[in-house]
Amino acid sequence: MSEINETLTFEVLRKLQQQLKHIEQRIDGFEAELGAVRRREIELQAVRSCQLAMLKDLRNLYGLVARHHIQLGLFRASARREDASLG
Repeated sequence: MSEINETLTFEVLRKLQQQLKHIEQRIDGFEAELGAVRRREIELQAVRSCQLAMLKDLRNLYGLVARHHIQLGLFRASARREDASLG
């Protein structure tokens, strides 16, 4: 009877050990996937930062063009007034 209990106990422990190994392998796989997701997240944050910087640069360029447009418009208007007064 003692031998049967020991054999049964060892058999149950062996199956538990196999199940634990399987679970550990799955956890390792999930950890690897999580690491890949974190790397992608960091890359996306870098892309977002670059996009924001480009947007800021574009806004600055539009502002510069608008200021030049206003200055040219005012210059042309004053030149027309001078031409009208001379003519």
